[in-house]
Amino acid sequence: EALDTLTRTRAAVGDEETLVRMSADVLLSLKRLADARAAVDLLLKLQPSNRSYLLLAARLDLQQGKTQEALTYLRKLREQKNLDRDAAVAMAEALAQRGDLREAADTITPFADAEPSAVALNTLAGRLQMDAGNLDRAQVLLSRAVDAAAGKVAETQFQWGRLAFAQRDVQSGVLRVRQAIGLDATATQYRYELASQLLRLTSDKASRALAIEQLQSIVTSARALKEQGKPVTNLAAVHKLLAKALLLENRFSQAVPSLRAALEMDDNDWDARTELGRALYMMGKEEGIEELRRVLRARPSDPKAALYLALHLVREGKQTEAVQLLQRAVAADNPEYAEAYYHLALLYKERAEPIKAYKLLQRYLEVAKPSDPYRSDAESVKKALARQLGDSDR
Repeated sequence: EALDTLTRTRAAVGDEETLVRMSADVLLSLKRLADARAAVDLLLKLQPSNRSYLLLAARLDLQQGKTQEALTYLRKLREQKNLDRDAAVAMAEALAQRGDLREAADTITPFADAEPSAVALNTLAGRLQMDAGNLDRAQVLLSRAVDAAAGKVAETQFQWGRLAFAQRDVQSGVLRVRQAIGLDATATQYRYELASQLLRLTSDKASRALAIEQLQSIVTSARALKEQGKPVTNLAAVHKLLAKALLLENRFSQAVPSLRAALEMDDNDWDARTELGRALYMMGKEEGIEELRRVLRARPSDPKAALYLALHLVREGKQTEAVQLLQRAVAADNPEYAEAYYHLALLYKERAEPIKAYKLLQRYLEVAKPSDPYRSDAESVKKALARQLGDSDR
């Protein structure tokens, strides 16, 4: 009703500034953002340098994903030396969205320094300095934010934990992020970050168990959170990370449902489909063959898909196609898939081609990790081939 009244009045008397500003306010209340943004454009025609209008235009553009347009207005405010705290926060967030982390950090940090007890401001500045790689500066900002918050603000505690992980202090990182989770159990990004960092920085079973626990908690609560209007926006990534953790523990049958869930959200996630094919191979399931064929139709040079499809086919006695696939895998010359050299060598040995087999085993031993499970057998087979060829140097 208010909007109708304003519209009739503007039709009668024209776009007078007060009427347009009131219209913009009502449109914002009605969440008609595009119409509100058009009203702000009118206000900027009437008052091109008005700080409030410039800031409102920037905020609306940010909400609609128009980062570059927003920065145009915010930089104008900065040139005018009219960039106050709120505008600086908006500008820093816009720059961060665009990946300009250093400029974002430099924009907000002076305001944080001016208000050392402002928890949210110092947390934001600390996060941006950390993301820009300035860990010492982040330490100062976040430590004073933690002190001012007395450990009772979840986001501050979370960023404090992220900083510990960035400094490779895993124990402190775990403690701080778990404290953040205790302060806000619905913030699934805290659990995801904890799991991600544990899988990145550690390799022990206890850390993996904690990572799996955190990720399973997100999956379990996802439906209820969605009903509460707090959807897990990165649920596909959660399923993929959970599958990764389970695969590291050789829990293949448990990883499969997570990989299928990720593929339901993105049918063209070829990395997830490759892992599904691998898990099914480890379980002795033929279904993995078609999954890996789908990957190779989309990505013919994928060495991991070629490797595991070849292993599926070896199991079925289809050595000729397996050789072709393993040749494709070794062509990538990627140490991550060193076992492809080993498996191809064994197939050449079975085909009575000892020289090819020997050279492949030699390459495998050059690139495989010392802990690779096939290394001992490869050394034994290589020695046997050398004796067969009559010249160990050859």
